[in-house]
Amino acid sequence: MILIALLLAAAPAPTAEARALAKAITPVQRYQGMLEQLYRPLLASAQQRERDSARLEQIARQVRDAAAKALPYDDLLEWTAQVYGAHFSAGELKQLLKFYESPLGRKYLDLQPQVNNELFANVLQVFPQRFEAAMKDAQPPKP
Repeated sequence: MILIALLLAAAPAPTAEARALAKAITPVQRYQGMLEQLYRPLLASAQQRERDSARLEQIARQVRDAAAKALPYDDLLEWTAQVYGAHFSAGELKQLLKFYESPLGRKYLDLQPQVNNELFANVLQVFPQRFEAAMKDAQPPKP
């Protein structure tokens, strides 16, 4: 984590193009979804421990507020702009922004979480068994 902070601190300030792209690919709704993915396990754990619905709602509010404080939207946008700005030229950033602001680009962004979930579900169905078999194949023969 410290290394990431040092790399980001050493990165040049993002350009306007990089900031515009960051905002286009990370709208507030996507940011809120990211936060939810981060704190969902904490809420699930609280639901198992707490039966009082009023107390559970209070805990959920505290968790949501703490997550937003720990990862502010503006910080995420700035980091996104720095990373994209480091890998793409101003012209490329403009082209990416044009795509993501197009109907197809917006559809891609809207469907990306669903597509990723579907792909990950497929991976989870086959990976454990295939990994176990691959590990057995990788073991040296017994003498």
